[in-house]
Amino acid sequence: MALTTGRPSGPWHGPAPHPAVRAARLLEARVHADDRLVLHTYYEDRGTEDAVTVWRYLQRKPIMAAREDTALQTDPGHPLRATLKGNVRLTIRHGDRALAEVKVSELTLIRAGEHDDQWFLPPEEVERTATAAGLPPRPAGVEWVALLAAAVIAGASLGLGLWWFVRRRGRGTE
Repeated sequence: MALTTGRPSGPWHGPAPHPAVRAARLLEARVHADDRLVLHTYYEDRGTEDAVTVWRYLQRKPIMAAREDTALQTDPGHPLRATLKGNVRLTIRHGDRALAEVKVSELTLIRAGEHDDQWFLPPEEVERTATAAGLPPRPAGVEWVALLAAAVIAGASLGLGLWWFVRRRGRGTE
């Protein structure tokens, strides 16, 4: 005899989610040096970002924790920088699908403090590896477009305010 609860069978037992509700996408970033995993982290995004945008996550701090069994050697005289040399592979994956991957002979990493085990790529290294991965460069001057738009709006507001002040003052003297 089977016991039934009156609920539908299957993995979803509630009402359908609202169309505005979206699941986050879990991304995994890995750095291998000579086929050995040395750095690893996860990112979460909305799932709508393309590979060009996702690659820029690599400059976010903190990015990757060194594995406990893998101590990165810092560059001589530079305790906040490490350079991986040899067969270095950097991959960003979603599930079993690589969104972007690059193989380089050298990869520079930086960290915030001497005892910090969280490494990330400096912006110039992100752009260099993005180019090597076949991704287009970050559009130059994007921040200037926003600044220019703000300046135009501020100028228009100032001009409109001045015009209103002069017009109003002119009416008071008549």
